Amino acid sequence: MLKILIVTRHFKANEIGGGAQKSIELLVSELSKIYHVEVLCKITNEQTEWIHKLEFKFLKRISSYDIVYLNSFFSPLSIFFLFLNNTKVISPKGELFPGALKAKNLKKQMWIYFFNKFFKGKLIFHATSTEEKNIIEKYVYPQRTIIAPDIVAINMADNKPVDNIILKIVYISRIDPKKNLLFCVNILSKVKRQVVFNIYGNIGDKKYFEKCISSLKKLPPNINWKYYGQLNPSLVSSTFLQNDLFFFPTLGENFGYIILESLSSYCPVLLSKDLTIFDDLDKFKIGSNIDLAKHMDWVKFIEDYDLIKNQETLERFKKYICNKFDNNKILKLNQNLFNEVLKK
Repeated sequence: MLKILIVTRHFKANEIGGGAQKSIELLVSELSKIYHVEVLCKITNEQTEWIHKLEFKFLKRISSYDIVYLNSFFSPLSIFFLFLNNTKVISPKGELFPGALKAKNLKKQMWIYFFNKFFKGKLIFHATSTEEKNIIEKYVYPQRTIIAPDIVAINMADNKPVDNIILKIVYISRIDPKKNLLFCVNILSKVKRQVVFNIYGNIGDKKYFEKCISSLKKLPPNINWKYYGQLNPSLVSSTFLQNDLFFFPTLGENFGYIILESLSSYCPVLLSKDLTIFDDLDKFKIGSNIDLAKHMDWVKFIEDYDLIKNQETLERFKKYICNKFDNNKILKLNQNLFNEVLKK
């Protein structure tokens, strides 16, 4: 039986890790049905016989694995494992998209240069879409790049029970420049209608967070905002159900699991255009994709937005998700990824 080691920073660590952690947990869950899969991580709440924390004594076992899957391109943990003698697969998980590269850009550019100098043409990369494959091959030189979409868990809510009178907009994500909360604040400063703006997320960049709070305090009185801190993952769906619109002007997502969670809870998404796989929301009338440069288009959407009021509208969300995600096909592509890696 094929023996795989998944190397990732977070695994089953509850609030830590976000969508990237969820996608790797689903990958491990599905692959474990047909392969022998173990996980090595720095942070976990469930250390077991197959979930290991990084310790020196574990390194003696590395040679026993057929494939080592590195769930990051820039993580120091992944970089360390590149120098060990195993068949490796690197999955950047969107880290090479332009929006993601902006943070700590100099360090990242230095590592890209070093990687291309010493590992050019030697390693296999996992891309989750054609777009990511193109991005990967723009910056680095893989031996080859294999496409396999992220495995997803689709849990549609039964109904949307909340009937709000005032528009309730929610932001649920890490607070850092890539997720672009400050853009939300700037747009809302131009909105004239009454809005409740609920903000959830861990602080990824303290200086950026302070800048956001400073701008939030300057919002006009028609915008009633509150920051609630980090949201427990078990409360994400119920929080989306209580709100009318998910405001997410991200600078780029590899998948954007939080977007799927919003749509699964019948919460339309106001989303950046051309920066995620969810770039067809207008077609299904379950939100909108707007160019980040067109500020007044964002303002107009919020001003004109009608609250969801009937079951017929909810059916559009179900149709969209069923059409977009074929989990049987996605699972086969992920299985094929690991089978292809061992081919000569």
